[in-house]
Amino acid sequence: MDPLDLHVRAIDDAVLVANGITVRNLDISAVELENAIVRLDGDYTRGVRYYVATQVLSLHSTDTVLDIGGGRGYFYRWIEDRVRAIHVCDLDTIDGKIVPTARQHQCSVFDLDVEVLSACKFYLGHTFEHLQGDDDIRLIRLLGKVMPAHGVVCIEPLFVGGAYLEVSHSPRRPFDARAQAVTTVESDFPGNLVRGMGFARVYDVRALQERVLDTVRQAGLRAEVLAIRANGALLPDPHRYAFKRQALNHPLRVLRLTAYPESK
Repeated sequence: MDPLDLHVRAIDDAVLVANGITVRNLDISAVELENAIVRLDGDYTRGVRYYVATQVLSLHSTDTVLDIGGGRGYFYRWIEDRVRAIHVCDLDTIDGKIVPTARQHQCSVFDLDVEVLSACKFYLGHTFEHLQGDDDIRLIRLLGKVMPAHGVVCIEPLFVGGAYLEVSHSPRRPFDARAQAVTTVESDFPGNLVRGMGFARVYDVRALQERVLDTVRQAGLRAEVLAIRANGALLPDPHRYAFKRQALNHPLRVLRLTAYPESK
């Protein structure tokens, strides 16, 4: 058994609620979801994630989107005909089909002059969990500075479990003294080392509150933890989803951040 399977523990939404964290259900259309999957050549996993992201972000033709960590180009190709402009930043070489509405930035988001992009929608797809050290806190603070009134951030998935874990491919001390360091033998959860990753974090309830939700509030933003359903059933379907560790991947949770208009 992989060490990750010994330590990761799923929790249901009732545990979050019991600890004072509000969870809102986002119920999407199963028919529209299936149409999205067809558009993505039958890719159920990306279909779920990208369709949900477009609903969370509530995209409009006048929007400028910043895709943080979107180097493989799949999401920006998915939304290219729905928005005015897209910026994609990634440490790794950005690949995928270049589209006329997209501008690519091969750098960390912390080295990008985000404010001049005038983005109003921000997407982090399988990015937030890979932020090392205190970069999760640092990014939330950055978003609090650059978010316009009525701006929206979609962070998906949001990994929350019964134990606070920092997972990597080789033994290392945890960044956060509260976290338990886990070395995985076979899982790709920490991400590809070639792509500058090799680390992933699973929050427990306390870490989610202290590192994420408290920082969101201090940054002048509003946070919503979303449980994603299709016609009432929690997503994803474990039989169709590419990532098979249900303790990590079920249910699918999304963190939506919005700006308070009166503070902008």
